[in-house]
Amino acid sequence: MFAKPQEKIVIRKIKEGGQRIKVNMNNLDRDEKKIVKAIQDANGTIFQSDIVDKTGFSKVKVTRILDRLEARQLVERKRRGMTNVVVLKNS
Repeated sequence: MFAKPQEKIVIRKIKEGGQRIKVNMNNLDRDEKKIVKAIQDANGTIFQSDIVDKTGFSKVKVTRILDRLEARQLVERKRRGMTNVVVLKNS
């Protein structure tokens, strides 16, 4: 009676002609580079929880680093249900 209908979460990847998105990593520190590399390896789109798994960083550390990268407009986080999808932006 009061049950919420099940929602289906769909994630679409936009292919950029099969080429990797280039990011200038000269002014990034070691941890930021590691996260950007993980996103690039996932073709520019990855769940935030997968970044935690791949890098071995804590959830808090990943969130803070992504905050810095978002402030520099290198990545964008999109809320999907209970998690975030991190997308590498074209620069």
